[in-house]
Amino acid sequence: AYVRRKSEDIQHTQAMMKQSEHFNYRQVAVLGHALGNPDASFSATSHANSHGVTRQTARTDLKELADLGLLALVQSGRSFDFGVPRDLERRLSRLGRTLAKRSKP
Repeated sequence: AYVRRKSEDIQHTQAMMKQSEHFNYRQVAVLGHALGNPDASFSATSHANSHGVTRQTARTDLKELADLGLLALVQSGRSFDFGVPRDLERRLSRLGRTLAKRSKP
């Protein structure tokens, strides 16, 4: 029952992100991966390679998610990686409620 409920929660959150104007498809992919893999780490290089974009575009994608509190910025030597906050689902739910309030007339 717990696994089924958790899976449904993740699917609901992913559907909300896909419908949002606030995330591009690459950011939705990152967050979807992060929800299913809470120990994941993302770098601009890996994100750029995965999505066929420049490293600057990849950095911008990841930094925007970090600025929203959806990824955690972690310094790794001279570079930065982005980790998954333990409470990512809660943060996404809270953000979803905030965005829904803003879009109501």
